[in-house]
Amino acid sequence: SLNAIVSLVDKTVRELQDRTLSMRMTPLKQLFLKTQRVIRDLSIKLGKPVEFKMTGEDTEIDRTMVELLGDPLMHIARNSLDHGLEKVDLRRTRGKAEKGVIQLSAHQVGGRVVVKIKDDGGGIRKDKILEKAIERGLVPAGTTAASLSDKQVYNFIFAPGFSTAEKVTDVSGRGVGMDVVKTNIEKLKGTIDVETAEGQGTCLTISIPLTTSITDGMIVKIQGQPYIIPMDCIRELVNLTGSSLIDMRAGDLVWNHRGHIYPMINLQKFLATVSVTGSPLQQKDSTVSSGMVVLVEAGNRLVAMTVDGVLGQTQVVLKPMGESFKSSDGVAGAAILGDGRVALVLDPQGLASCFVRSQSDPVLQGSRSRKPELQDEKAA
Repeated sequence: SLNAIVSLVDKTVRELQDRTLSMRMTPLKQLFLKTQRVIRDLSIKLGKPVEFKMTGEDTEIDRTMVELLGDPLMHIARNSLDHGLEKVDLRRTRGKAEKGVIQLSAHQVGGRVVVKIKDDGGGIRKDKILEKAIERGLVPAGTTAASLSDKQVYNFIFAPGFSTAEKVTDVSGRGVGMDVVKTNIEKLKGTIDVETAEGQGTCLTISIPLTTSITDGMIVKIQGQPYIIPMDCIRELVNLTGSSLIDMRAGDLVWNHRGHIYPMINLQKFLATVSVTGSPLQQKDSTVSSGMVVLVEAGNRLVAMTVDGVLGQTQVVLKPMGESFKSSDGVAGAAILGDGRVALVLDPQGLASCFVRSQSDPVLQGSRSRKPELQDEKAA
């Protein structure tokens, strides 16, 4: 009888919480329309005719997220028109329509909303970005474009004070834009990626969670400590077997699962140095031999993470970590569990980035060229 009552109360509270959250959700339509008005006014001012297209404006996110997303989205849209689209005579020379196109779209993927701003302009010149980066001392002199990946070069546009504009105007050239955009997006626990093709256009993709207040997560155990992995990132949970592991070279492991090869991130080793309280942990054994594998979506690829076990599913209020932990790329925040313990909420994309940047940890540097795309995995 008591179990039935507790179950009913739990169901009622969850329904009340879901309805309260739905009241906080608001569509992106008003923000899209505001961006459209700004683009039209700027189009007349710059003498660049533009066709503005919107799709997915009915996509809903938390009301507070809409307010914080407004300024970054507005700046990116202005950049697309000012930096991206060419003048009419240049477009005519390149065989393009005189009227440029800027597309603003939004759609929901799991527990995140993806917003894309795409233009059919001249794209971003890699050599020009690299030249400015060398001039500002972001990379050593003599660095060639071949020695850096496209993503590394294009990420320079988010550096403070970086600008490729030839002259300073009230629209661009001051170098105080894209670094603020990235900072504001990261405050929303989001990411921003750049895709460009010279002469064809540029697409900036913003990925943010539906809400930053409440997170559905899976509680996992690593070195005796509880951690939370967001549910919207998890694609599969599999018992680990030694036969599915492939040793590529010293310390580098990959996971062979259903014919796909995934980079293996050893969370036992990565998280074995310091506990939540800051005291050193006894590192029992950081080798990957048993436990479970969590297949997660990190950005635009899938990676495997090893855990000792799965404790269950939960819904927690995400607490910020504060200024002391602002450089912790692999941690999105913290949460207080039902028994009073504190658990760190992991950020799979941040963890993957940490391993890619590191040369000493067992990251599969050589397998990145073999990583399966998400659409291939879904098709399989």
